[in-house]
Order: sequence, then C-alpha cells, then structure tokens
Amino acid sequence: MLMTDKTRVGIVGCGAIADYHLKALARVPEARVTAVFDVDPERARAIRTRHELDAEIVEDFDQVARITDAVIVAVPNRYHSDYSIRLLRAGIHVLCEKPLALSVSEAREMVAVADETRTVLACGLVRRFFGATELAAEAIRRELVGTPLSAEIHESSWGWPFSRAFFDRDISGGGVLIDSGPHTLDLLTYLLGPARLVEYRDDCEGGVEANSFLKVRCDSRFGPVTADAHLTRSARIRSIWRIVCTGGTIEIDSHKHDSIRLLFEGEPQASVDMAQPSSEDPFVRQMSNFISACRGENDLRAAGVDSIPVLDLIETCYRTRERSPEPWSLDNDRPSVQVGGSNLKKVLLTGATGLIGSRLVEMWAAQGDLSLLRCMTRSYHTAARIMRFPVEVVEADLLDPKSLREAMRGCDAVIHLGAGEKAGRETKNITDAALELKVRRFVHLSSACVYGLGLPVGIEKLQEATRLSKVGEIYADGKIEAEVAVTRAVRRGLPAVMLRPQVVYGPDMRWSSELIQLAAQEEIGIVEDGGWANLIYVDDLITAITHALRSEAGNGEAMFVSDGSPIRWADYISEHARLIGVECPKVRRSDFVRSDRGVKAWIRDSFRPLLPVLGTSEFRSFILNSPLMQATAFKAYMKLREIPSVSARLSRLRNGGSQSANGSRHKLSEHWLTLQLSEARLSAARAEELIGFKAEVDFADGLSRSLDWFEQFGLVSSASEIERPVVTSFSEEVASN
Repeated sequence: MLMTDKTRVGIVGCGAIADYHLKALARVPEARVTAVFDVDPERARAIRTRHELDAEIVEDFDQVARITDAVIVAVPNRYHSDYSIRLLRAGIHVLCEKPLALSVSEAREMVAVADETRTVLACGLVRRFFGATELAAEAIRRELVGTPLSAEIHESSWGWPFSRAFFDRDISGGGVLIDSGPHTLDLLTYLLGPARLVEYRDDCEGGVEANSFLKVRCDSRFGPVTADAHLTRSARIRSIWRIVCTGGTIEIDSHKHDSIRLLFEGEPQASVDMAQPSSEDPFVRQMSNFISACRGENDLRAAGVDSIPVLDLIETCYRTRERSPEPWSLDNDRPSVQVGGSNLKKVLLTGATGLIGSRLVEMWAAQGDLSLLRCMTRSYHTAARIMRFPVEVVEADLLDPKSLREAMRGCDAVIHLGAGEKAGRETKNITDAALELKVRRFVHLSSACVYGLGLPVGIEKLQEATRLSKVGEIYADGKIEAEVAVTRAVRRGLPAVMLRPQVVYGPDMRWSSELIQLAAQEEIGIVEDGGWANLIYVDDLITAITHALRSEAGNGEAMFVSDGSPIRWADYISEHARLIGVECPKVRRSDFVRSDRGVKAWIRDSFRPLLPVLGTSEFRSFILNSPLMQATAFKAYMKLREIPSVSARLSRLRNGGSQSANGSRHKLSEHWLTLQLSEARLSAARAEELIGFKAEVDFADGLSRSLDWFEQFGLVSSASEIERPVVTSFSEEVASN
C-alpha cells in the first residue's frame, strides 16, 4: 500500500530494545509514533515521557491496530508469534524483534499470514545494516585477502540489561543461543553462505545456557568454510570475528558498526577500512528500510522469511545438545568442603551474580549443596552464570531494609558478598536484619584493601591487628565502613566473621582476565622493583567461605585469606602476559614522579570528599540531562577536548597515569601502580587457626588451572601449547637466600 502521509507506528513492548527503536524512529521523517503498549502501563508511560512522544498509551492490545499502520513488536520471545499474527491479520505491517519466533513452525505461520494479508513482515536483524557487514561482504566478494577458509567468532552480550524473563525457558525459549544466536548465525550465512550444524555444546545445568559453542559448515561460493562460534552472556570478553582467508584475515569487531580490519599475510600492520557514511546509525537504517517497505517504496533487507533457516539451525542445536566440558572445574584431586554436613538449612547469598558469588553457586551445585542456597540480586544484568542452574533467586536491595528482611526470612545463615557505593549503610541494613531474624552465622567478605590498595609494609608485624584507617580511596574506605558495621553487630550478638583476601585470581576473575586483556592492548606495565601480591585462587576463597560458614569459632574476628606464599607483582603480571606472548614494558619506582604539592593537589584534595557523589549514576544523569549543565559545564568540557594539549591532559587525568622522570608515558594506571608498590606480605595463619582453612592451590597451579578457561573464552590461542608457569614464592625466595 502506498502512503502519502506519515506512517503511523506503534511500539508493543517497552523493554530495553524499545529505546533503540524509538531513537531511530525519531530520525525517520516519514514515520511518527502514535501508540505505545506494554502489559505494564507504567512502563509504557515512562518510555513515552523519556522519548517525549505525542503517542497514545494503549492498555488493550487489540486497540493498537486502530491507530497504527506499522508496529514494532518487542515483547518477550514467547509472545512474538501471537502478537505479530494478530497484527498482521488486522492489516498492520510488523517489524518483530529477533528471534522471529520460538520454532520454525511458528515462523512459517507468521510468513504465511503476511503473504495472505499482503503485509510486510520484517525481523530485527539489525546487524545486516552495519557498515562493517557491508565492508566484510565486499571484501569477501572481491577476494581482497583471498578466498575464505575458516572463521572464529567470539560474541559477548555481557552486561545487557537482562530481566528475569530472559532466564525463564518458558518465556525466552532458551539462553544465549536463542538470544544472540539469531544475529550471529544470520550474519554468518549472510557473509559465507548457508550453514549446517557440525557440533553444538552448551553449559546449561537445569536453567538456561550462558555459553554456547557451535561448529558449522557454510557452503560458500568458494567452497566449504568451517566456522567455530562461542556465544557468551557470562564473560566480558571482546566480541570479535576472524575470517581466515588464503591471503590474510578479515577482522570484525561486533561493537564497531562502521569499520573492519584487513590483515594481509606477511604485512606487519593491518589495513582499516571505514564504511561511508560512518555516522549513520544501523537502527536508523533498519527503520528507514522497514518504513519504506511499508510504503511500497523498496524491498526489505531483513524479511521475516530470512529467519527460518537460522531458526531451523537453532532448533537442531537444542535437539542435539551436548554438555560443554569445564576442565578448570574438575577437582577430583582435592576434597570438597560441603555445607551439607552442617546443621544449616538455608543460606542467603548476597552479591550472588558477581564473579565470586557466581563461582560459589557453581561449586555448591557441583557438590550437591545448591538446595541450601538462596541467591539475592537487585537486577539480572550479570546473572547469566548462576541462571544456568535451577537456583532459588530472590530480588532485594541492600538499601531497602524491608526487602532484605523478606529475602532473609527462613535463612539461618548469610554470606555477604554484596558491595556497592554505600557499603557501610548496606552492611548495617543486612546485619540489622540478621540480628532481627536471629541468623546463626554471618560471613562477611571484606578485603585486605581496608588498609589501602598499596598495603604498607608495617602490616607484616601486626597483621590483622593493624588499626584500620581511611586513606581516601572510595572502595577501601567503604570496606572499612562495612567492617565497622559488622563489628558493631557482633557486639549486639551477631555471630559473624570477616574474611580479607587481597588478590582473587582464576577463571573469569578480573585480576586475571582483565590483566590479560590489558597486556594484549599494551595498557599495563611492570614495576621491576615492585612489592608483593598476596594471592588466593578463587576456588580456595570459596572453600574459605564454606569453612567460615561451618565453623563456630572466630566470632567478631577479621582474618586474611591467601595461599600463604606471596609472589612479586612483577612475576604475577609477566606470567599472565607470557600466556599471550607479550612482554610488558618495565619501569622502576624511580621512573615515576609523584605530583608535587600545589594547585593540582589542592584541587584534588578539595574534591575528594565529593567523589562518592560525583561517581553516582544520579550525578552522571544530572550532568548529561540537565539543560543548565548541558549549556554550561558540559559544553565547555567538550570544547576543551577539541584542543590537543588540553585533550592530552584530560586523558592523563582520566586514566590516572603517571609521568615518568624522563618525560615518557607509560600506559599504567594509578590503580595498578599503587598495587605494585604494595609491600606487605600477609599471613593466612589466623584463618587456619580459627576456621581450619588452608589453601591448596599455589599460583603456578592456579594459573595452569585457568589456562583452559582463558583459551575457551578467546584470551589465549592454544592452552595446550603454552608452557606451564614456574613462579618463585616468598618462602622459596627466602630459602634460596
């Protein structure tokens, strides 16, 4: 049908993706939003206000067709087919978010209804509209780096604003495969030809998968091309495609919409190709194409029928699924410490979706203790690892005492891993609730950084008895406030213990995975005469927590937990860098000149008390959204950034970098510099004495255990070819001297 007026567009479903569609619609002159529908009218009103829409809030879905010509369907997966078919039968054009449906049969019915009613059915395969996709397709077509041989794909959707529905199989249809797979598999077939499944594995353990591993064979016009794809929700890794060709490699960064890299065999430098116009948003291109198709002005670039082969492939994956091995989790050589042998009935875990909380859930599930656990979360943004399991989850906020009490009701123990911007207040709230509900054991995970990131050497003498003193670091000072809250609760009768690790490393731990990525990007250096790292492998930390939970000793005590064998920071960093064949730049303490006391120091010290406020999301929102700030401070800041000398200074201030004595720059943040200057060697003797904990994994063993994870998540190329680390610990260094 040919339209002369603006196309009236409705939004059905007001989740996170709807914001992207509405921003795009605002830039399509031929369209105007006339209807907003969500099963929660308040959410519909909120999105209308947020985008300043002159649209009707429709509370009865069947009334949407009355005031629209086309509709964006962005509801949970289970309802894609039903809502779309009802709209298509009413003569309304539909752009349905991916996946088009939960099954091939549903998708075929949708396509048939669209054909019958002569309406447009598009699928939200927005990556077809990336400039990078067009560049890669052209590079393959023109054989710029030869003909394709194989492809390696790593895709991460870590941190997307997931809701509970994403982890309910009845609503979502599955996990990361049904969520991210339509984009990846559609793009793969778009670039390399029809794909058929060779092998599929995932890590589902009764919930929905967080990681999917596929091997497919594409029938390209050049011959068969094998592709290995890893899709993850659980790890913050770089999303990268590497298409290996006879003359080099095509690299596509999934987060760079308008460029690709061409690496020619034998050439030291990559060629970067940019799409034109690079500034055009792919969602705008997708929306323009859809609206034009609705108006009869062009053809669809992502028609609903195009989704059927991809859905067929996903169905085959789920039907033939095999469990993905996790060799780093195999601990047959060391005994587990189980909670099941204690008299505890139910344990509340705060911070359950964090890295340490997620590993605790995995270990307890492996040893049969999952039924004892109740996981508390404020949001599901990083919940993918724990939602692999049929675990009990409650939603509560550490700043909301009422929700905390409800979450804790029926629990006789608490493991408190949660940490936020208001750690002291949060910990007071949870200890108050624990006292009220007569919790029998409270384990608080603190940190050795209660003495600052750079531990002073004086701690070696007094160890845990060293007096706490705030040092002006937000995280460290917050940990002190949390410990104070626990100590006060102990005086009121709470049976609590506090654990203080310094560096927790291992699979998915930021002290390892982030370090490898920084080394790969040449953003970390080594202080040759730096201090000591007090390490604990993540599985040992979970064991320490379990010991503390089972024990009745140590009430009110804080204790360091480590492997008992500190190593030099230089060794710790260089061993991680060696895994990827990188040698980090080396500096010495004397290379760095601390800022002289002066105007800069005065300004820094004056603003330090405001840092907790300046770092909040509310303040950032104020800066970005306030008309006054937009017109004054923010505009001035953006102008300053255009001046090269000022831009460089601002960059140094943002990165916290340090100026070397000879004027050169090292890509070493103040955070990592402070850590490497840490001199204290911590003892784990008190933890062994009070709760019976003794670490069993030293650094060489821990890094070896982590290698398989690093390889599976694309941080190292081949773990089997890497020489296992041999590192000198403090005790060995003393013995040799």
